[in-house]
Amino acid sequence: MPNAFIPNEHDGVNDTFGPLFSFLPERYQLSIYNRAGLKIWEGSEPWDGTVNGKPVPEEVYVYHLKLYNYDGGSRSLTGQVTVVYR
Repeated sequence: MPNAFIPNEHDGVNDTFGPLFSFLPERYQLSIYNRAGLKIWEGSEPWDGTVNGKPVPEEVYVYHLKLYNYDGGSRSLTGQVTVVYR
């Protein structure tokens, strides 16, 4: 998982945050939490750094990723991602 991204560049490079796979899972669920521990975003596609259409503040966020395999198994990963603006 990347540890930072720049959502305001819109140049097609590092504009969103999401998993980079060396394999193809059946699906995944990505949740983003702020410093207070509140879930601010959830989806099955990369996060664009916004909440309700507005850019989030530049800071560190916690992510929780759940991967679902074709055999019915799953795996969870938790980490941090930093939103950076230029």
